[in-house]
Amino acid sequence: MARRTVRGIEIEKLAHGGDGLGYLPDGRVLFVKDGLPGDIVDVEVVKEKKSFARGRVKEVTTPSKHRVAVQCEAFENGCGGCQFWGVGYDQEMEWKVQAAWEAMKRISKLDLPEPRVEKAPTIFHYRNRVIFHQRREGDDLRRGFFAARSRKIIDVQRCPVADKAINEAIEEFGGPLSMVGKADIMMETAGDGGVVVLVELLPGERISHDALNELSRRLEQGVVVRGIEILDDRGKYFILGDTTVAASELLARPPLESMQMKAGRFRQANSEVNRKLVDYVRDAVEEKFGGDDAGPAPRIVELYCGSGNFSFPLAELAGELVGYEGSSAAVEAASQMVEMDDEMTHVHFEVADLSEIEVVSQVLSEPFDILVLDPPRDGAPEVAEEMIGDHSARQIIYVSCDAACLARDLKTLCLGGWKLEELSFFDMFPRTAHLETVAILTRD
Repeated sequence: MARRTVRGIEIEKLAHGGDGLGYLPDGRVLFVKDGLPGDIVDVEVVKEKKSFARGRVKEVTTPSKHRVAVQCEAFENGCGGCQFWGVGYDQEMEWKVQAAWEAMKRISKLDLPEPRVEKAPTIFHYRNRVIFHQRREGDDLRRGFFAARSRKIIDVQRCPVADKAINEAIEEFGGPLSMVGKADIMMETAGDGGVVVLVELLPGERISHDALNELSRRLEQGVVVRGIEILDDRGKYFILGDTTVAASELLARPPLESMQMKAGRFRQANSEVNRKLVDYVRDAVEEKFGGDDAGPAPRIVELYCGSGNFSFPLAELAGELVGYEGSSAAVEAASQMVEMDDEMTHVHFEVADLSEIEVVSQVLSEPFDILVLDPPRDGAPEVAEEMIGDHSARQIIYVSCDAACLARDLKTLCLGGWKLEELSFFDMFPRTAHLETVAILTRD
């Protein structure tokens, strides 16, 4: 289909996901990348369907009154990592909370409570993990982030949302890392101002002795980067320096902050907001099951528990806590912390493939009081179906990184007898369209 330009489109509101929403002359919905409510824009239409189309701003003819000066060079050059450098933070939050809430209401068809909103303490330097893409384009090797809906590399020298130590690591190791060739390069904070670098070479790429020697030499001279791990498509590892990460970097409130854990594990990208999120979940359990007249301490089942981000704070309130997770490495790390703490005998972690409905049925078959789950982006429809049966559970705390998938599962749960008591949005990713959502459900 030949692309066409449509002029004079008014952006009426923000859609869930961050695109502006307007209408084509024929009445179809038009999703416009980088369009802001109040803009009048000329749009290059890049995809057309029967009921909607997608496009991107070709020219802003009348800017929205909410537009502000952009504070990120990469964003101006087309970086797809963020969506909201063109507006102030309060306006960003208003729009994306409204878009997420409306999407959830439309999908779930429920009478949703007014959401509780937790803003981020800062919009700068909050990301504790960043993945750079290094690719060859012609004779050049470029490193940065992908453009929106594209594999084009937008060069990035410093990222305003990345932790300051990560930006220092880019500056310190940018040259030597160019020697590894095509790769995805993850940098994450490791504690005490240090950074660990994990390099995954693209298929066919091989690390040279010269590159290894130069990286080793720079590690000895450097200050910020404490270790580098390199993996190629044959499964061959090269480890330089110390590539472990302090537990206090990966978990909100670990029982052993000094314990060193393997880098590359799942972690929430915003440490400050993660602590607020974990405290909120813990407080929700304590409010319902705490107090002198609350009876025996509850049995808690946690699904998709990772290395224990929620588990360890919740363990303080539980008579028993069992966490299930698909990653054996994460379960091993969590279990090691339990073994090192004499007060954690009531906490257990087990490996379980929670994508299998038979496994979900089995782990939810025994009596428990509280279910806590933090599934991947696709949500947990099998869990929702399983929880509408005859269970002893009285509370579900569902943490989600995708409001639409959460809404689908809430519809199943609420039609099955659960009541949605509270809905909360946590801004884990300022300057982006994403929100972390928490739903608290109860049943008599």
